[in-house]
Amino acid sequence: MFAFARGRRRLAAGAFVLSLVAVFIVACGDDDPTPVPTRAPTAQPTATATTAPQPTEPAAQPTAMATTAPQPTEPAAMMMVMEENKSDSVVIALDEQNDSGQSGKATLTARGDQTEVALVITPGTLESELVHIHIGPCGNDTLGAVVFPLTSFANGDSVTMVDASLASLRTGGFAINSHKKGEPAVYTTCGNIPGGDAMMMSGGATVMSDIQNFRLENLSIKVGTTVVWTQQDSTTHTATSGTPPNGDGTWDTGFLMEGESGDGIVFDKVGTFAYFCRVHNSMTGTVTVTE
Repeated sequence: MFAFARGRRRLAAGAFVLSLVAVFIVACGDDDPTPVPTRAPTAQPTATATTAPQPTEPAAQPTAMATTAPQPTEPAAMMMVMEENKSDSVVIALDEQNDSGQSGKATLTARGDQTEVALVITPGTLESELVHIHIGPCGNDTLGAVVFPLTSFANGDSVTMVDASLASLRTGGFAINSHKKGEPAVYTTCGNIPGGDAMMMSGGATVMSDIQNFRLENLSIKVGTTVVWTQQDSTTHTATSGTPPNGDGTWDTGFLMEGESGDGIVFDKVGTFAYFCRVHNSMTGTVTVTE
């Protein structure tokens, strides 16, 4: 009996121990549950300050180079020059004096309050040097005092700017006179500066007319005068009788290159004869022939 009772006590004690273990397990389970995986909180994106992309400028357009439009040489510009020629320049013949063998022309052009005097003479038996504007008219007995000295001739040319207006020289009372080199008392060429609008050249003379700066000269000459046109521009010109574009067929220098001269044209009839350039029809001029 004693042994049986002791066995029962052992059983009860074991049961008690098991109960304590169970209680312990339950208690521990409450304090340390199996962790449940959780998703880490998603970090909120931090706004980064950025500069909005600037719109790309379109590729620079090629810059047009500033260019100057070529200035017309005709018709507008040339008409202006021709108008100047009609009203603001005078062409006169320089006639031979004292068997000098020399002759030529003088072109007087208005330059504001001054006058440009350009002279051209041909070689002769005598050589000219000094040249002046005198109180006129021409002639050994009639030529008066010097009023304006001009540049001495060099190779047949002389250009001077005179301190007098063209209008003041066109009174009919002045002449251009040249003198023999080394012997100024001997006159070699002379031409009267006409008054009014006259541009007179003596009959029987040979007149050299320059085609220059896209300009044809307006000439007034006496019957029997021969006119020779010389082309001075770096292009091609003609001096053709009549009006553009075809002319009248009376005379024509043909195409003249720079430095070339046409055949002399003798004007043996009274009248006013128009002429022009066949290459540049805006270039026109007249030859007025009187007795």
